Amino acid sequence: MSVTLNGRSDLVHPAARVIRTAIDTGDGGTPEQRRLFQLLATSVWLRNDLDLDSLPIISPIEVAQLFDDEVAAWRLRQMLVLFEVMRHPQTDEQVLLVDGFALALGGDDEGLRLVRGVVRDETTQALEHFRQAWDRGRDRLSEPAVLARFEGIDDAIDDPDLARRLRAMRDLSRGTLGREYIEFYLENRFKIPGEGVAHPAFFLQHDMSHLVAGLGPSAPGEIALTAFQLGMEDNEAHWMQFVAGLAAYELGVFGAADFVSKEGVLEREGTIELMVESFLRGTRCTSNYNAVSLLDLADRPIAELRQRFGVLPPRDPFPEVIDVDL
Repeated sequence: MSVTLNGRSDLVHPAARVIRTAIDTGDGGTPEQRRLFQLLATSVWLRNDLDLDSLPIISPIEVAQLFDDEVAAWRLRQMLVLFEVMRHPQTDEQVLLVDGFALALGGDDEGLRLVRGVVRDETTQALEHFRQAWDRGRDRLSEPAVLARFEGIDDAIDDPDLARRLRAMRDLSRGTLGREYIEFYLENRFKIPGEGVAHPAFFLQHDMSHLVAGLGPSAPGEIALTAFQLGMEDNEAHWMQFVAGLAAYELGVFGAADFVSKEGVLEREGTIELMVESFLRGTRCTSNYNAVSLLDLADRPIAELRQRFGVLPPRDPFPEVIDVDL
């Protein structure tokens, strides 16, 4: 979802034309697609002059000639995935429009293949392909201090030593990452990693990152967190996590044994705004906290960690024990 287009301001107008053309299946785009475009244009690109309905259409041939920057082309393909999944129900016409531009911009994409499979009733095969790609990204976003203990294990697993270590963090002071992490689990009645949780190293890092970023575990909060981390550092792992979130909460096809996927979360009031706002907060970070062991920092106050990584306080305090002004 990175939207900087590799610093190429000259490609903003062509990119806007691509989005305008790609989302219009005869209706000018869905209300959600149009709202996202407006936020993208005004809040991220800072271009108040980009009126969706006034933009001329553009052909894939013209796009191939204009986008001579591979990074910018890749990032525009990322954006097209997001706009594509926001059409409900998905249609072959929408897929064909986006596919034409994706090819002109350099090729296929894991997210595009997933959406195409869902539309063409090949969800099982598309999900299997996506899961294989996501497995690579998930390890990069897992707690490094314990990842090696669960290498190659996909099923839910018990690890009493890890569970005891995490539960013992309730002895830490309020406001520290470890104490608020365990309180977060108890309050939401989540299974604690080490007590029958699949991929415990991933969920350990992921849920601690909820607290550092200041975003709750609701469906809108989950999508916002993946957008925040993509803004924090535009890399393949963060992009795959963002697509996984869209599959789980927007397409409704990426569930698990203890999680029921949802559909159309971006249609909920305020969700798109929270996603864009969180992405922008992520771009203000001074370093990527997923590159370190958050478990090793569990005894540090969350406010201190936010300062260390350049995380701006969220609009709504989370966790509530943290003073938003710190």
